[in-house]
Amino acid sequence: MELTLTNIKKHLNIDHSEDDAYLSGLTIVAQTAIENEICYSFSGFTSIPEPLQHAVFLLVGNLYSNREPVAFAN
Repeated sequence: MELTLTNIKKHLNIDHSEDDAYLSGLTIVAQTAIENEICYSFSGFTSIPEPLQHAVFLLVGNLYSNREPVAFAN
């Protein structure tokens, strides 16, 4: 599996295209966060290892599902 918008949408069970730009942005954010965590750029891989791909899928899913603002005080 590869980090494509189609695969991200398949992982999230999304059929519509109205959130494509948003999902693409979340994918970049997730990829950057993981690259920072492992101190290595995905561009250094000839193909991104599956555990890292799944980490991106999970992080994108979390960010997509939890996009409402969080209020800590009333």
